[in-house]
Amino acid sequence: MSRKRYSYTTAETPTRLKKTITYKYEDDCWADLLTEYDGQTRGWYNYKRKSRAESALLF
Repeated sequence: MSRKRYSYTTAETPTRLKKTITYKYEDDCWADLLTEYDGQTRGWYNYKRKSRAESALLF
């Protein structure tokens, strides 16, 4: 998946691409768990594997 950022314009359709940000959701247990954003892998540690509320993002 990706999101595109364009330069500000007053035109109806933006044409000057500034940046493309990619992101991935690749987890066997949770389909909606963000695992990569803008080329950087996100590490998650799940304390009990019960719910997202019990998980913590590793920085």
